[in-house]
Amino acid sequence: ALGSFGMARLVRLARFIKFIRLAKVIKNVYSLRLLVFSIIESAMSFFWCIVVIIFIIYIFAVLLTYIAADYFQEVDPTTQNSKEVLSKYGGLVPTMISLFMAISGGDDWGNLMEPLTYVSPFLEPAFLFYILFMWMGVLNVVVGTFVASTADVAAKDRERMEKLELSKLAEYMSNIKTFFQEADVDGSGSLSWSEFRNHMQNPKVKAYFQALELDVTQAHVFFKLLDKDGDDQVSFDEFLDGTMQLRGQAKSLDVNLLLFTLKKAFKDMSNFQVSVGDELKQFRQEFEQATRPSSASLLGVPAS
Repeated sequence: ALGSFGMARLVRLARFIKFIRLAKVIKNVYSLRLLVFSIIESAMSFFWCIVVIIFIIYIFAVLLTYIAADYFQEVDPTTQNSKEVLSKYGGLVPTMISLFMAISGGDDWGNLMEPLTYVSPFLEPAFLFYILFMWMGVLNVVVGTFVASTADVAAKDRERMEKLELSKLAEYMSNIKTFFQEADVDGSGSLSWSEFRNHMQNPKVKAYFQALELDVTQAHVFFKLLDKDGDDQVSFDEFLDGTMQLRGQAKSLDVNLLLFTLKKAFKDMSNFQVSVGDELKQFRQEFEQATRPSSASLLGVPAS
């Protein structure tokens, strides 16, 4: 018994963990999150829409039931037409069900209108008015209510995401400022390579940079990338702008594409250098031959 009780607790715990994972998925997927939040936010609107629809159907059902009751007092209830009217409009509940089926697709409204023609010829236009009123008026308003609710949820979700991103950016800038102030030992307002290198020797600082999505495995290269003006001093603005640009990890495809482009450019440059060297060598030889005096001119013999 104890074993089965412990197994049941484990099963409930596994279900709870799955629910937490599902909540994380909903949080990260915008469309799914918007759908779930829209359903939750629309629950109260949905309740009141149902109340309004039931109330309208109830009013029409009371009128039809009252007219049908007078009809049964005047005709024989055993006829085929009377049985058909009785099956669909023989009471308040059957009448409400028939009216709901007429607007929800449960039955064709033409079939539901036909028994009313046996009761009174005025019920046919009344039933058509009911269909038009519910379809063109009430149901469209209901759909518009849900659309407006979804739009409100989407606007609130965008505002929440904007506030979240702004708070993350503010926190990131605060962390960068804290690092800069700790590394700036002399308080000059700029970092030298020695200050940056000494501060990066701390393993906690390296782990901190990794948490900020900054790759500092090649510290000197990272420092050179931050030093925009090349004065071997990194100001706070340069440090902040540089870390914001270098934030994140490049994809393997991007790195390989960059390496391929650099190799191709280096190869083309090497071929161009060899070609230019050969051309210069040939030009030099031709120039020396053209400017070298001949043996006849050295002997004073005029050229023929």
